[in-house]
Amino acid sequence: MDEEEDAPRPFGVLAASLWCVVSAIAMTVVVAIFEGIRPGAASDLVTLTLARVFTVAAIVLAVSRIHAPETGFQTLLGAEPPKGSHVALALVLGLALCVCLGFVDERVQAAFPRTDEADHELTAKLLDAPSPGRAAFLLVALMVILPVCHELLFRGLVFTGLSRLGAAGGKPTDAAITTVLLEVLTVGLSGDVRGLGSTIAFAVAATYVRFSTKSLFPAVALHVAYYASVLAVVWKPSWADHDIPKMWAAGAAVVALACIALLRNSSREKLVVTASD
Repeated sequence: MDEEEDAPRPFGVLAASLWCVVSAIAMTVVVAIFEGIRPGAASDLVTLTLARVFTVAAIVLAVSRIHAPETGFQTLLGAEPPKGSHVALALVLGLALCVCLGFVDERVQAAFPRTDEADHELTAKLLDAPSPGRAAFLLVALMVILPVCHELLFRGLVFTGLSRLGAAGGKPTDAAITTVLLEVLTVGLSGDVRGLGSTIAFAVAATYVRFSTKSLFPAVALHVAYYASVLAVVWKPSWADHDIPKMWAAGAAVVALACIALLRNSSREKLVVTASD
């Protein structure tokens, strides 16, 4: 009986969803604690970044102990060494997605404009940073730390857990569906559903990159490139005064499809080599 109690628990769609909900709750609790210690911390990007790092690390540790006590973190998170070509294609794909999905978001926001100033809060926080050091930290946090945390949770823990640790071995489709649903939940909790379409598209692309390359790192590269492009516009507000031209969006869509096709061919070649061996 003790052996049954100590046995790793199955990691299925329900478990993955519950752990992500726990992560969201833990994030809220940690931020509330910081807010109690220092009023105003709940709207501070530094505090939010530290809270996100702490909660994701805690969830990874908890899942590793409960569901995969004999699995190393590299395997658990899918942090396998990537091919350089996969990382390069993911970076280009992230830039292309930023352009074509930005084009879609512009049209949606024009059709359903917001009356508050929520869209300008991020710009104000970056431009009003009291020191260059703080501004640099905010950029690194938004462009690297937060995307990495996001990928560790979704394309790392959730995807790998469902694919390898499920009761029946797991299915990549389960990971993709769960990832998309949780991305949509994230948008819903933010209160702004205008970005729902682009969020789903990004989630599908990131999950496909993770699945086709068999490594977390290209998905991280995709996420970092995407948000680096977004932050370039935020940091230079004058760039946002001009809508993305249709030809740019069309060209970016073609580039994105080409990157996806190349990743697919590369993954097929890898499978053929493995089978022949």
